[in-house]
Amino acid sequence: MKAQILKDGSLKITANNHNRSELKDAYEQGGYPAAENYVQETLGFGCWEFIEPADIGALTSSPILGFDGDVWWFPNYQITDPWQELKNRGRVIFDPEENNRSLPKKANG
Repeated sequence: MKAQILKDGSLKITANNHNRSELKDAYEQGGYPAAENYVQETLGFGCWEFIEPADIGALTSSPILGFDGDVWWFPNYQITDPWQELKNRGRVIFDPEENNRSLPKKANG
């Protein structure tokens, strides 16, 4: 499993077939919390961290990931389970926080 910052500043998490199988097992054994824990453990080794929304003053229950001071979240969390999407499609996209340094520079008008 790996995470990649895209040119538009979004975060794409991809899972290979082994990771997808492990996610399936995690859901069967413990549902959403177990799946999120699996993703957290797998991505955590690459310096990605899960952030509690309250720790940054976010008024959401969305999963939030941070890396090197930048933050990404999954705004459709109430409609789509990001870890099911990762399990089923092999990828999921998180939106950048509007002040991320990873966002492309805006042209001066």
